[in-house]
Amino acid sequence: MLGGILVQLNITRSVTAVGDKSAICSPHEEYLLLSDDSNARQQKYRVFFEQELDSELIYDILKTTNKGMAIGNQDFIKEIEGLTVE
Repeated sequence: MLGGILVQLNITRSVTAVGDKSAICSPHEEYLLLSDDSNARQQKYRVFFEQELDSELIYDILKTTNKGMAIGNQDFIKEIEGLTVE
C-alpha cells in the first residue's frame, strides 16, 4: 500500500512541481489558482516543500493512511467520519 502511495505522490509531484504531463493526474482548482502562468505556478508550488515536515507528522500521516483513517483537526475528522459511516 505504501509503495502505491509513494508512486502516486511522485506522479503528482512531477506534474505539479515540474510540469510533466500525465494521463491519470489532472490539476486541482486550488493548484490552478496559484498563478495563470504555469512556470510561476510550479515555482509557487515548490515553495510549499522547501521546509521539511516534522518526523512526528510524517509518522501520523503514514499511520492514519495505512489504517484508512482521516488525519486533521477534530472537526475535519468528524466530518469525514460522517461521510463514511453507513
